[in-house]
Amino acid sequence: MITAEDVQDEISGLLRRLADPVVAGESVKACIRRAATRSGLTFTQAKRAWYREWRNIPAHVADSLREKATAHDRQLKHAAFRTLVELQDSDPEFFRDCVEALGEILLPEGSERSSPREDD
Repeated sequence: MITAEDVQDEISGLLRRLADPVVAGESVKACIRRAATRSGLTFTQAKRAWYREWRNIPAHVADSLREKATAHDRQLKHAAFRTLVELQDSDPEFFRDCVEALGEILLPEGSERSSPREDD
């Protein structure tokens, strides 16, 4: 059975995903502000959800956050893939460590795909 705490954890996690990428040294407030902008929530709503203080999260808000987080993850994956291609095209030997790290992120062990699909 899904509890209210499970939903709060999920929503908080979705907002944290929407805050990515986070820059080292960046404040939590800045992350919450970015997540609020990307989610369409007010800063106060995002802050309450971030800290699991929003008790009754409307289903349409949760569904919207799921969709936006999935789309955001897809955009990050495509950006990483474009960076991987640029590094390989410019100087693959010099950027070998970066290329390998990005390859592990984009193509986890056991994956048979050679590139992210458009529908990911």
